[in-house]
Formats: sequence, C-alpha cells, structure tokens
Amino acid sequence: MPAVARSSSLQFNTSVGPRVTATGARNLALAKDPERLSLFSSSLRIESLPASVRTVVEQLVATESTQSIWLVGSRANDDANEGSDWDLLMFSKNEPQETARKRSPGVDVIHVGPSGACLLEGQTRSSLRDFRNWQWREESTCAATYVSNDFLDADQEPVITDRPFQPRRTPKRASLLWSRPESL
Repeated sequence: MPAVARSSSLQFNTSVGPRVTATGARNLALAKDPERLSLFSSSLRIESLPASVRTVVEQLVATESTQSIWLVGSRANDDANEGSDWDLLMFSKNEPQETARKRSPGVDVIHVGPSGACLLEGQTRSSLRDFRNWQWREESTCAATYVSNDFLDADQEPVITDRPFQPRRTPKRASLLWSRPESL
C-alpha cells in the first residue's frame, strides 16, 4: 500500500498524487470550479481520461444533486479493450429521471437515487433497477466492490442445459473519481 500524507483539504497518495477522501473538505475547489478537475482515484489520473469522459464528469460535478461519481465496469477492472465504453456510477440526492439520450457516445452514466433506484442514462423509467442487487460495498475512501452479471461473449460457446439461463455473478472493483464535500 502506498504511503499517504495529509494536506489541508486533500489527501495525497504519494505514489500517484492527490485523491478524493471521505473526510475533510473533499474537493472543495472542484465543487466550486469544475474546470479544476485534477484529482486522482487510486492510480487513475482524471486528467488522463479522454476528453469526452472528462466533459461528462464535469457536467455531473456541476449538478448540485450529484454526491459522488465512480468508475465501474471494464475500465475500472483492467479488462477493457480498445472498444470498451466508460461506465460512470453517479450517486445523487435526487431520484433518477429518464433522459432522451446519453450525454456522450461511449460514456454510460448510471444514476443511483437515495431510494436505491438506478437507471442508465438514455433509458426510460420502465428500466429502473434496484441498486441493492449490486451488493455495493465501499472498501476504502476511494475503492468499492460490487457484483455484476457476466454474460457470454459472442465468440464463446453457450452451454446447453435444461435449466433457465443464469448469468455468472462476478465481483468487480470501482474507483471513486469525485465526491462532494459533506458541508456543501
């Protein structure tokens, strides 16, 4: 585990730079100025994200109801390929509302409301899901685990059985990209 040093408003992971923490005045400057999106999550440098992903994160940060933004999916779990999309999980003070379309191609935003209802951006309310099924568990101030459904890739041979198809439930990692200070 890398050494950690404290600063006035941010915690610094000395192996990679500043990162979000669950205590203190997290990202106070960022909450007031989304242009200063220069924090780290684990070993992920936010400024190293593609411009389209940074733009979506900046839009979510600028929304007052956004509480935190996490990177999930293949990009957070080191199994992405060149065509993989970016999956962002946004916890909000507001319940998810259906939207006409996604903010950006290649960037999926999953909105989780205080009731635990979650909805993928661009889908209708009929697609609402229960976030408890994710079995979300925060392991530290910057990392969480969850369980996802894995389905067969197109090139894998399906196994024929007399039982209904059940996707494989696989533990995954999530990395915190941004979190609003509790005082705001």
